[in-house]
Amino acid sequence: MIGEKPHQKEVLREEVKVKADDLLNFRIEGSKITEAGLRLNINVGILYLGNWLCGTGAAAIHNLMEDAATAEISRAQVWQWLHHEAPIPPRRAHHRRACVATDQRRDRAHQRGSWLGHVQKLPL
Repeated sequence: MIGEKPHQKEVLREEVKVKADDLLNFRIEGSKITEAGLRLNINVGILYLGNWLCGTGAAAIHNLMEDAATAEISRAQVWQWLHHEAPIPPRRAHHRRACVATDQRRDRAHQRGSWLGHVQKLPL
């Protein structure tokens, strides 16, 4: 409920003019994509996927309850950055791979004996 009403459908916001290009513009004034943000998106996706493969629909990741929507948002954000050639640090491809490998090693150390061990035993 919003006040006495179940919705705000009558609020049309006619002053807002959205063009097709606006929907593809991921730039925010004064912001930048950081290595920490890239690592977090990759990390949340990997950790959630591991939990999901073990049957957990919502998982506590970094003291937050995450679900498939969070993993999809993380994946989609990284895909958008790559697809639209956003300036993503680190700029060198081998450094990006190293970021992912480092995060995976850290996750293995933290998750030893839990879902990660099960995932590594899955037949591929």
